[in-house]
Amino acid sequence: MLLSLNISNFAVFENASVNFDPGFNVFTGETGSGKSVLINAIELILGERASKELIRKGKNSAFIEGIFDIGDNVNLFDTLKNLNIETDKDDFLIISRELLQNGKSINKVNGRTVPLNIIKAIGSFLIDIYGQFGHESLFKKDNHIKMLDSMIQKELSPIFQSYDELFLNYNRIQNEIYTLKEKLLNKDKKIEQLQYEINEIDMAELKEFEEEELLKKIKKLSNVQEIKSSLYEAIHILNSDNINSVYTIINKIQSYDEKLEEFLSRIDIQLEELKLLSYDLRDYSDNLALDEKELNNVENRMSLINRLKRKYGFSIERINEYRNASYEDLSLLLEADSKLNSLIKEKNEIYKLL
Repeated sequence: MLLSLNISNFAVFENASVNFDPGFNVFTGETGSGKSVLINAIELILGERASKELIRKGKNSAFIEGIFDIGDNVNLFDTLKNLNIETDKDDFLIISRELLQNGKSINKVNGRTVPLNIIKAIGSFLIDIYGQFGHESLFKKDNHIKMLDSMIQKELSPIFQSYDELFLNYNRIQNEIYTLKEKLLNKDKKIEQLQYEINEIDMAELKEFEEEELLKKIKKLSNVQEIKSSLYEAIHILNSDNINSVYTIINKIQSYDEKLEEFLSRIDIQLEELKLLSYDLRDYSDNLALDEKELNNVENRMSLINRLKRKYGFSIERINEYRNASYEDLSLLLEADSKLNSLIKEKNEIYKLL
């Protein structure tokens, strides 16, 4: 029921609030006192179109708000749920409209901005206004069943609830059957394709971070000659007289300054370290050889991974995800006939109860 109506700058009213009692309420007054304006305000919060002419003269906007108690309105609760509109714990519904001078309006239901057609849909559950050009839900065929249901809802509520649960379950199973039948089209061909794809991925034995290691190997094996050439040049420099002459030069003058003895000792240590480094570089270079067979194997492995990425996903992780999803689809197809028969049997059993 409508609990209260609040109006600001609407037609002849600057500010007005009307509270309604349960039962019969009457508007009385002389002609021009504003009775029809109140009816117009109620029509607006039920979703009727508004005119900017209804805004009080000299004002920029008008505001109308209706507060409803919808505790017993079961059908309206279902509609609000479908529209994703929340109600408070006291089952109050607040509809407001702000009319603007540009002809537009800001419409809200429980604080949420909604288009006018939503308010009109909600309004059809709230009030019937009987009169010329009135808001008459009795004439809407869509509402006839809802009205009949609402009259017997309390007495037959358990039956309605049981029927709703059966009907929803029936529709769910029907959808499952339809989806399963769609998947069963060309079943044998799909099974063969899935088995091939799963086997192809499994045979590859993909490993996490494998690509990074393969790229490192390709980079090294493809540049063996350049690596060996650069190492030879570095070894030559390390063994040259220019480096060894550093010790000779400092040794010649170290008797003139005690500090130079410290430098000479450090040079001696570094020269020994460089000599060892030279040996290590030579050993590494001698053991480094271009292995065409290994390079081909690594490149072929990389080509395989890239081919699988193009087919099944842009990374090894995505390829494995595709494989797992395919395995689930394959399992479903292999068990589909049994599952379908079970669903059809369950659907028929529910149908007998409806």
